[in-house]
Amino acid sequence: MIKDLPHPYAKEIETCSHLVNYCHQLKRKAGLELDSEEVAKQMQQSLLAEANREKIANKLADGKLLDFSSKQDREQSQFTTVGGGKKNKGKKQKEVQYEDIFNFDVVLI
Repeated sequence: MIKDLPHPYAKEIETCSHLVNYCHQLKRKAGLELDSEEVAKQMQQSLLAEANREKIANKLADGKLLDFSSKQDREQSQFTTVGGGKKNKGKKQKEVQYEDIFNFDVVLI
């Protein structure tokens, strides 16, 4: 019976695979390599969003949904501003002092 002998370079292979994984981890932290799980999640979310947009577009075209605008857009369309601009609320105007021209002395009359 021949005994199954371990691979002669088993330790070196294990060390190399560990170093490769460590290098991939450093690349992900540095932003040079994207994590495959994150990429898959982002791709799935973008596909779902695109499918939802298509469904809504089809329903709008069929007349099953009504197109509406946001509350802020509706308020802006109802009101129009005339004039506008910045007002000087904080500045006080100088008071003009007038001489009282009707101040007559009683003796003159």
